[in-house]
Amino acid sequence: MRSLLFVPGDSERKLDKCATSGADILIVDLEDSVTQPRKSVARTLMSQWLQSRSVPRERTCVRVNPRDTQAHDDDLDALIAHPPAIVMLPKARGGEDVAGLHDALRRRGLDSVKILPLVTEVPQSVLRLDSYAEKK
Repeated sequence: MRSLLFVPGDSERKLDKCATSGADILIVDLEDSVTQPRKSVARTLMSQWLQSRSVPRERTCVRVNPRDTQAHDDDLDALIAHPPAIVMLPKARGGEDVAGLHDALRRRGLDSVKILPLVTEVPQSVLRLDSYAEKK
């Protein structure tokens, strides 16, 4: 994986265009680039984009909202029909967040989805990097 392209999940135009970007991994962002009132729109567009499979599944990633928000569960529910290869977990605070996401994905039948935690967004995560090695 050499290049990552973040695409706002609520922009149909950008989602349509990203497939031709040449990026190795396309990340549909449901978190920071999407305002609260547009979260549901972003989930719908993301699901349609994943369903279209204009990009091979192994090149797809979805950046969900942090685990401690209602939007997180809504994001995961929106992945069930057409899962990406990777879920990016923002603002991870430690290995327990990764374990919690793993369990949530498994409960939804999304066992094959890989998790990419962002461990540099909150200070406590950086100070607890060893906790990621403890979780399976």
